[in-house]
Amino acid sequence: MHSARPILALVASALPLACMAQAPAAPATLDPYRNESIVIERSETTYRMHADGTGERDSHVIMRIQSDGAAQQFGVLGFPYASANETLVIKFVRVHKNDGTTVETPASDAIDMPADVTRQAPLYSDLKEKHLPVRSLSPGDKLEYEVDTVINKPDSPGQFWGSDHFTPPGTAVALAELLTLEVPADKYVQVWSPNHKPTISEHDGLKTYTWSVSQLVTAPKNTGDDSTKPTPPKDPDEDDQGRKLPSVEWTTFRNWSEVGDWYRSLALKQAEPNDALRARANDLTAKAQTPEDQIRAIYDFVSSRTRYVGIDFGIGRYQPHAASEVLADQYGDCKDKDTLLEALLRAKGFTTAPALIGAGIAPVPDVPSPSMFNHVITTVNLPGGRIWLDSTPMVSPYRFLSAVIRDEKALLVPSDSPATLETTPPDGPYPYSAQLEAIGDLDADGKLTAKITATYRDDDEIIVRALERSFASAEWDKVSQYISASTGFGGATSNTDFKNTDDTSQPITLTYDYSRHPFGDWDNRRIVPLFPALEFTALDSETTAPPEDIQLGSPRTLKAVTHIHLPEGFIVELPDPIHVKTEFATFDAVALTSRSVELELLATRLCSSLSVFTSRSAAFCDPSTAPRYANAIIAASQSTQLIEFGALFWRSYCRRVATLV
Repeated sequence: MHSARPILALVASALPLACMAQAPAAPATLDPYRNESIVIERSETTYRMHADGTGERDSHVIMRIQSDGAAQQFGVLGFPYASANETLVIKFVRVHKNDGTTVETPASDAIDMPADVTRQAPLYSDLKEKHLPVRSLSPGDKLEYEVDTVINKPDSPGQFWGSDHFTPPGTAVALAELLTLEVPADKYVQVWSPNHKPTISEHDGLKTYTWSVSQLVTAPKNTGDDSTKPTPPKDPDEDDQGRKLPSVEWTTFRNWSEVGDWYRSLALKQAEPNDALRARANDLTAKAQTPEDQIRAIYDFVSSRTRYVGIDFGIGRYQPHAASEVLADQYGDCKDKDTLLEALLRAKGFTTAPALIGAGIAPVPDVPSPSMFNHVITTVNLPGGRIWLDSTPMVSPYRFLSAVIRDEKALLVPSDSPATLETTPPDGPYPYSAQLEAIGDLDADGKLTAKITATYRDDDEIIVRALERSFASAEWDKVSQYISASTGFGGATSNTDFKNTDDTSQPITLTYDYSRHPFGDWDNRRIVPLFPALEFTALDSETTAPPEDIQLGSPRTLKAVTHIHLPEGFIVELPDPIHVKTEFATFDAVALTSRSVELELLATRLCSSLSVFTSRSAAFCDPSTAPRYANAIIAASQSTQLIEFGALFWRSYCRRVATLV
């Protein structure tokens, strides 16, 4: 159970000060938040939990609307809820005008609607939303509403859990945020809020925790200097990787084994194979030669042929649908796809277990709560060890885990032993690599026409496969144009094609025609190779160490080759080779061929086995090396710097033969 309080803001109006006729008027104090779009004046959220796992969640918000955009944003209020175990009641919605009048919007005007996801997936018909158009809302008004949600049916009988995150700095101004948690005094409840100390009281058999905070940091303003960008303030409730931590979290589970017991009670029966599932598993593995061939064939079917419906684990329903339903309907969310995959694998005799994981959520291992998870993946035990499978993305190669769930804590829930927190593999199932080759002709007017071939076997492969799948072949030029622009090429693309789109055991290859006029700085007879933008994170300063470690991702090799056929009468002056080796990466660039009519350049970048480059490394602590490392990363990280990088190291000067001395 998570709170879903909107991010709001308020700007208070300045009041004129009364003064005596003979005294000078005191200057009006300008509201420091007068330029904010919306500001929270007061937000109160109360959780009242009962011993059986039922309870109430009440939300009362007062905010001032300060812009037309805010009036439009909050012109229709929407409140989601799960109708299978919750009842939502809109107590009131009021608009307070500057002249002191109040306009009420009757709660009876609310429209109870199915959530958007139910239109494409009727299995999730218990997800609802109440929409209420707000009457007479304009800039300068104060909007007030109260919504109460009754939890009629617990997610787990006798247990409850939840979390809340206060308004982060730089997102909206909150003058007052109050969070109250009321629980039975005689029931075990672990409450975790290391950065926010609650006030605790007991009365009438209840224990009440109260937090009161304010958030007065506005969003950073752009100075207009292109060389610097506003740095958002640090959220105290996030880890060193920028992942959100709960401001407050609570749970009645005493350990992770109990959490596993709960999820096993929901999911184990749903993954039992029946005759239809056994027949389908036999059909899928008919040509498999080895046990792993069988797993791969079943995985490919569930991953690519079962449509994914995007609902986070824990929203609406924790229990997956039966595998037989998912097979028949051919769609499901992450836990449904895991259930189908497990059932088909069990039909062939494999031992499987679901793994609950938080994608982009910072783990809190000391707090055993389902709030930590929003995703479910699959594990299979083989003689050589456990393998991990994520069938959700529909385009992922066998055993590939996306970067956000690699080297992360996951709750493994075996069918016949206690659940434990395990760590997912830090690297991929194969060496990560990418290659781009450009073969082009440059004419005397500076127009370049080229054929570009890009091959992906890394994290970008999933993005490219998803783009190919999302667009019809007639629209593939839009895909290549987007990818080309994203990698630093500003020209036009056409005749786009893909290879290995259905075979995820092979890298996906993208080919397209590319043209640009003028190419490079042709007026000054300077060109650059067609090398894609480098991938390192940009630093905010060239001389100051970053406050946090730099996440480099998995080791990978990136190779770029450019062949340019020069116009007749031109030759090329080549730059010197570059060979740079650091503790986190190597970069090699060399001219392979230089003839009067052809230029061939090769650059290879290898990100080393380091997944984190520490900000406390000697490279940043040593003043003599800090600028060099910082410059390298800045030049490598911004597409606007790619040309500058080429200008510094890899700019080729073309001159007519007749002008040479």
